[in-house]
Amino acid sequence: HCSQLLCFRLEHNPLGLQGISALVDRGFPHLVNLRTLALRNIGLGVEGVRVLADGGLRHFPKLYSLHVQCNKLGDEGAEILIERGLPHCQQLRVLGISYNDISEEGSLNLTKMLCEFPPPVLAGVYGIKMCLFVDSLGLPARFRQSDNSEILQFMREHVQESWNLMYAPPELRSDRDFVMAAVKQYGRALRFAAPELRKDREIT
Repeated sequence: HCSQLLCFRLEHNPLGLQGISALVDRGFPHLVNLRTLALRNIGLGVEGVRVLADGGLRHFPKLYSLHVQCNKLGDEGAEILIERGLPHCQQLRVLGISYNDISEEGSLNLTKMLCEFPPPVLAGVYGIKMCLFVDSLGLPARFRQSDNSEILQFMREHVQESWNLMYAPPELRSDRDFVMAAVKQYGRALRFAAPELRKDREIT
């Protein structure tokens, strides 16, 4: 039974947008217990990773490791994956995004996003070096030589849970009082609130 599959590897196959769309529509919904998803070098691109983030990863609440190296995601695709895909996978511990044409500015933006809204248990992030941006983000100097897992753990310990709307359940992202409190503490959290609350003038 596909529902018992723990590891799904489909690497070095030129699926492209059409292929990943078919998987998201007809394959992924059956893989509810998946722990490892390896999609290296399948031609995702920005549009493919958008489909994966918005429609595919929501089927994998137990996912432990995700590998999308060598897919020409660029800065935009990598940000889409982290901002819109990772909230579906709150047990994710390993993320591989190497060899995706991510610029220095893109790496800074990804690091900033991961620090401002640290995923619940993510430890291994491969493809960016967060320690390079310690000074830019105002983090303690002792992290200049640290690996990503140390920085992420530090941020989890220092970011108040109420700020982290990115990983809050849907009912809290729709709760006006909760959202208002989160935005008061950290303005950028608003972008993760429910659509109707993002338009609320009293909150914004």
